Order: sequence, then structure tokens, then C-alpha cells
Amino acid sequence: MLSQWREVVANRPFLLFSVAVIGSYVLSFQAYLALLLEVRRLGGEGESGTVAVALLFAVSGLSTILGQTKVTAWCKARMEPGRALTWGLPWLALLALGLACAAALYGLHRTGRLAAVQALRYSPRPPDGP
Repeated sequence: MLSQWREVVANRPFLLFSVAVIGSYVLSFQAYLALLLEVRRLGGEGESGTVAVALLFAVSGLSTILGQTKVTAWCKARMEPGRALTWGLPWLALLALGLACAAALYGLHRTGRLAAVQALRYSPRPPDGP
């Protein structure tokens, strides 16, 4: 079994592809979560925020159904298989970074502190030792 792992680790193109796919998933999940939180913040608590989040899910699903095959066909006609992933990851990173900056600036504007500092302030503290 150890020799099989050596073969995997020695396969540099496979490792790079694996890291790129993992990064793609992490970035898309983070961006999607940040987008949901931002929509909830803008929509407010209660029914209006819930409706805004539901609309986001509806638009997201519909745009995926209507656009994914067209975008995939466009990329397939114009790019090599690995190139689409190479171009897509920076766009995902910019999306996640933009949403993170918006949340941080909102926290700074509203409270005078960065949102990350606020999150740490209100995070649960570990229990004291014995």
C-alpha cells in the first residue's frame, strides 16, 4: 500500500489537479455561504430576510440550469480542459474576497471594528481548567 501512495505523491499533474479541485470547492462553498449571509443581512431578520434568501436560491438554481451547459460548451470550444479550471479559480477567489471585504467593511462601518474582531468577541470561550 505504501508503494501506491508513493506513486500518487509522485504524480505531480494529479496532485496539482487535486489541489485545484479542492480549492475550487472550498472557494465556491465560502462564496456561497458569504453570499447567503450578505443577503440575509441586507434583507433583515424575519420574513423579508427569509424571502430574500429563498429568492437567492431560486435565482441560483435557475441560472445554473439555464447557463451551465452554455458556459461549459463555450469553454469546451475555446479552452483546453485544464485551462478552464485555471481561469475559473481566480474568479472564484475574487468573488470570495469581495464578499469577505464587504462583510468586514460593514462590520467596521457599523461597529467601528472589523467583523472578524466582532466574531472573535462573541465566540464561545473554552471552559476554565480544572
